[in-house]
Amino acid sequence: MANGRQRRGLLVGLALVLGATSGIAYASIPDAGGVVHACFTKTSGSLRLIDTDAGQTCKSNESAIALYSKGGADAAFLGKSEKAADSDTLDGLDSTAFLGVNEKAADSEQLDGLDSTAFLPVNGKAADSNRLDGLPAFRYLRADFALMLTDFTPYVDGLVTTRTLPAEDSFPGMTFTFACHTDGISSFTVSSSERFAWWWDDSFGVALAAPPAEQTFGIGNGVGRHRFRSSVFSNHTTTLDLDTHIDSDGCDVGYTLLRMQNNSPGP
Repeated sequence: MANGRQRRGLLVGLALVLGATSGIAYASIPDAGGVVHACFTKTSGSLRLIDTDAGQTCKSNESAIALYSKGGADAAFLGKSEKAADSDTLDGLDSTAFLGVNEKAADSEQLDGLDSTAFLPVNGKAADSNRLDGLPAFRYLRADFALMLTDFTPYVDGLVTTRTLPAEDSFPGMTFTFACHTDGISSFTVSSSERFAWWWDDSFGVALAAPPAEQTFGIGNGVGRHRFRSSVFSNHTTTLDLDTHIDSDGCDVGYTLLRMQNNSPGP
C-alpha cells in the first residue's frame, strides 16, 4: 500500500499530465494554413503533435510529417453550398458568351448574312411568280407538253421576223419566219430539223427536204386570215392562227401559236 509520500508524487504527476493536455487544446493546431504538423519517432514509431506556429520542431531522432486537416488537403474540393471561383465561365469564356435556354441571338433574323426578309416563307409568293422566262403566265397554256404564244405586231416594209419553238424532249423544234413586203409578196416560212406534214388554209403537203425540212407560203395584200397546222413525225402537233392586214403603210400581223404532244401517232 502506497505511503503518503508516494501518493503526493502521483497527484503531482497527474497534474502535470492534465496541464500538458490543456496546453495542446489551446495550441495553434492545425496551423494558419490548415495543416496538422507531427513528429514520428524513427525507432519506436511514436507520434506526437507539434505547434509550428509556436516554434516547435521535431527532434533529431524524429521525422516531420503533415497530417490531413479540414481546410488543408480537402481545400481542393467544394462543399455542398460552396461555389467555384470560375463558376461563371465555360471553356474559358464568360457565361455571357452563351445563350440561355429561352434567349434569342442578336442575329437570329440572319441566314448566310441575309435578313430573313430576303427569303420566302413556306406559303409566300415571289413578286414575279406570274412570269415564266420573263413572260407573263397568261402567255402559256397550262397543260402537259403544251405551249401557247399569242401576239400582235406592226411591221414595216422589208422587215423579217422569226419566232422559234425550241427543241424539247422528243419535239425537234420549229421556226416560223414572216417577211413583210408591201408590194404584195409577203411570205410565211416554216422549218424544222425533222420532216413534217402541213395544212395551210385549204392545201396539204409534206415538207421532206432535210435538213432542214422547210415550206414557204405566200401572203397577199389586204386583209387575210390563215390557218397553219403541222404534225412532225415525232408525234407533236403545232397550230398557228395568222391574221394579216397588209397595205402600202406596212404589215399588221396577229397570231396565236399552240404546240401540243399528240395522244397517238398521226396528225
